[in-house]
Amino acid sequence: MNPKDRLIQSEQRFEGGYGRTVFETLWFAYRPHRAGLILLSVCGFIGRGFLLANANVVGVWVDSLCQGPQCRSLPAYFQGWNSSQFMSLLIAMVALGFVLTWFFRVGFSGISAKAVSALHDETTYRTSRYPIQFFDQTPVGRVVTRFSSDYGNVFRLFGGPLAEFTSIVFDLLWMMGLVTLASPLYLPLLLMMAGINWGVYRRNRDKLRGARRDLSASRSPSIAHFSETTQGASTIRSFVKQKSFAGRFENLDRYYLGQKLRTTKAVINFALQMKVRY
Repeated sequence: MNPKDRLIQSEQRFEGGYGRTVFETLWFAYRPHRAGLILLSVCGFIGRGFLLANANVVGVWVDSLCQGPQCRSLPAYFQGWNSSQFMSLLIAMVALGFVLTWFFRVGFSGISAKAVSALHDETTYRTSRYPIQFFDQTPVGRVVTRFSSDYGNVFRLFGGPLAEFTSIVFDLLWMMGLVTLASPLYLPLLLMMAGINWGVYRRNRDKLRGARRDLSASRSPSIAHFSETTQGASTIRSFVKQKSFAGRFENLDRYYLGQKLRTTKAVINFALQMKVRY
């Protein structure tokens, strides 16, 4: 039978990477706020630079206290600086870096909340305009999952975690630049570490994607069964089928919990591989 002719279609398991529509959805959500995002990203990048450059300033400060032919020469800008000036510079850098980083994190999270809210409103609007055939072919559990757990995951991703990920990218860029500036011989080691990280990620990428997709697909059947059971509770009691429906729900829920455990194990295994590589 053609899958399109079935009254209710089963869950599908997708393979491969993220489709183009995912990035188009992100662009749709963030497009109205692109000017604010650019300003916040610049502030966040500068703020992280102020915080991370403290180590380099402390190194110059220490070099200024060194006496003897083996000491490194100071940059022209710091010639003649005393300890009070270095201390004032460090305090100013920490304060300004903290303010800019706080402005970036709070502003980015606020824009992300607006973006994901607009995405939810647009999804709700378009779903409500679908023909009745869509709801006949789509299990109610799948619809509920998209508007509950999946939306919650997107909301959490768009907020603090995405800002945290962007901050980590800024930190990596600044650390590579500052470390290379302090000691160029350290750059090959950084590149080697980056290659190891990329290799560990590529090794676990497909497994993690498959586990998360299986978890998402295993959630909706139990929700759909529970919804259908509550709607037909009187009929189920009339035919004395309570145990049958309760048993099926327990099996579906047990399968979902098992898949959740397998997904958690995959994530923990990936985290351990990233930590023990050194």
